[in-house]
Amino acid sequence: MLFLPIGHDQSIRRFPWLTVAIMAICVLLQLHRTLFGPSIFELGDAARESEKRGLAVLQRVGVPQQPAEPEDDEELAPHPAPAPFAQPAPITLPSDLQGADGKKVLDAARAGKLGDDPTIAAYRAAHDRFVEMQRRDLVQAWGYRPSSGASINLLLSAFVHGGWIHLAGNLLFLWLCGCNLEDKWGRVAFAVVYLSSALVSSIAFALWHRGSDVPLVGASGAIAGAMGAFLIRFHSAQIKYWWWYGFRTGTTYLPAYVAFPVWFLSQLGQSFLEASGFDEVAYSAHVGGFVCGMAFGTVIRFGGIERRWLADPDEEEDAAPPPPLPIALTREVPPDPFVRAKSLRPAAPEARSVPPAPNAAARSVPPSPAPELLPPPADLPDVAPWPPPIADVAPWPPPVAAEPPRRMDSTIPIDSPMEALRRALEADPSRDDLRYELCKHAIGARDADSIEATATRTLLWLGEQSRWRDVRSLHDALLASGIERPLSDRAFSMLVRSAVECRDPKRCVQVAQKMANAFPSSPLLPRALWDVATAQHDGGRPDLARKTLTQLVTRFPEHRFADEARQRLRAIG
Repeated sequence: MLFLPIGHDQSIRRFPWLTVAIMAICVLLQLHRTLFGPSIFELGDAARESEKRGLAVLQRVGVPQQPAEPEDDEELAPHPAPAPFAQPAPITLPSDLQGADGKKVLDAARAGKLGDDPTIAAYRAAHDRFVEMQRRDLVQAWGYRPSSGASINLLLSAFVHGGWIHLAGNLLFLWLCGCNLEDKWGRVAFAVVYLSSALVSSIAFALWHRGSDVPLVGASGAIAGAMGAFLIRFHSAQIKYWWWYGFRTGTTYLPAYVAFPVWFLSQLGQSFLEASGFDEVAYSAHVGGFVCGMAFGTVIRFGGIERRWLADPDEEEDAAPPPPLPIALTREVPPDPFVRAKSLRPAAPEARSVPPAPNAAARSVPPSPAPELLPPPADLPDVAPWPPPIADVAPWPPPVAAEPPRRMDSTIPIDSPMEALRRALEADPSRDDLRYELCKHAIGARDADSIEATATRTLLWLGEQSRWRDVRSLHDALLASGIERPLSDRAFSMLVRSAVECRDPKRCVQVAQKMANAFPSSPLLPRALWDVATAQHDGGRPDLARKTLTQLVTRFPEHRFADEARQRLRAIG
């Protein structure tokens, strides 16, 4: 069975110049090796000729050798003879080479210490020809040999490959992981991670094969480092795989936190076979590079480096934002007070001060209606009224008319419920239920600072528990409070989901449009579009659902929801 990664659901905003440059260098070097270097057959012939002549020299000086295989005897013999390269008299070794092994004798023969016997001269010429071919072959010249110790080839070996298939496989993985790392961390940080992983992978190979003269080539160790860093930075990414088994093919998705660890464990297991000499693939280099990439990713992500120093295209002022994404609408949705923008945040606490609502009824008034983008829920077929009549619902948020009006920057009494909830949360920050209560009291008290600290996380917690009615109620209360409260793209996605679960297509479209305007490059936007199409279809508007699905396929063609959108489009015609 063939299982090949071909994409994922993470998008980028900047062209990955460094990743493309690395790929171009690898391709150019492989092209140079193909056009100007010796072929593998020429190298094999030159190596066998040098070995054959070296055996003849060792026979002349009387150094015992291991008997060759029968087929090797037939291949190495210049003509049928009982004793290949037999000479009239042996060559006498100098006193300092008496009893030396074959390698020292051949080194002395190449250095001219054994004279100019025709057999030695033939060996020297064959060896020089083989060395010249090795110098012209980038694999032999730039490949890292553990026997050579520390050298520049520790890094150069990551740019040459054994063949075009080897190169194509590595470039595929580099493109899948390198583009997003470069986009999120910047070129300098990505270059450090890539080159460090290449260096560590070569060292790991040397530790697995101490003293070996077999060259290590290929970017797979450095790319394994990029995969390890990708796992830390984009652990929830959905990796798209193409599979082939027998006469059947298809695609499927696996999260990165499942796919990459499974791959790493397979490489670790096969590295023991490599150490035993049963495999020629450098799995040890993959293991070393992956561990190095994970270490760098952990330090960058959780050590504060990414937040403080590294470029984030989502926050770069000079990065050109992509065009806004329409969601199959014909009229514009008014601006959302929850858009995350610095211009919406006042500079002083006094500017955020909002007078309290006169009574509880004023706080329960829904926000001003947006232009009618879909038929009202009452006119849509098979749509149940939601939420139930207000008479059946307890007043929410709790009345606060008894509390005297206060400025937002005033001190809340220590014995107040909000102060008690704050202290309880400081003692146990994992109590999301307390945070929910604090958020409700903050909305009732119109305390913008407390709303800012609790609203987004509370919405996410309610959504994770499938408390969609509470999500909707909290959103209504936030809108009615009139406080400009920035929400994250995850919170917007949860609001869209709650609108779908509450069978409210109009609200679903409005919130999704605001999310698209506020976060045009969010990786959660494809899921929001899918939810919008679902709500439109369930609300009796398959025409609008078809337009929304078309937008999803056009804007995010490689996302997993795009595949499902294509299937849905074929189903609805």
